[in-house]
Amino acid sequence: MRLSQITNDVMLYSIGELCNGGYLRIYGGNMPKSAEKKAENQSIVELRFPTPAFRSPDRGVITSTSSLDAIISSTGKATWFRVSNSLGQAILDGTVGTAGADLNLTSIDFELGAKFTLDSFTIAI
Repeated sequence: MRLSQITNDVMLYSIGELCNGGYLRIYGGNMPKSAEKKAENQSIVELRFPTPAFRSPDRGVITSTSSLDAIISSTGKATWFRVSNSLGQAILDGTVGTAGADLNLTSIDFELGAKFTLDSFTIAI
């Protein structure tokens, strides 16, 4: 099956709308088998999306409207993330790494009490 660009953009627009006022939580440990499964660990850091969370879709990609920052709540090695709506209901999960992951960071090592800033966050279909 192949989707048209307009179909991709409508899907991304819907994902972006679900993220308004929602969360991006980064975790260590094993990612659950599905986004419906509860995380086994506390998040290492919790970032809050503004409203609107994302710009309009552009050729199969949505990009956050602003940088996201928070204070790291526990020391750990990031392995996966979850995006949730404002009620905490999961929207999607992805891997975290320094290359070849769904969310690529300069470092996956997090230190309790440090400030973490994510300059930009994109979702692509």
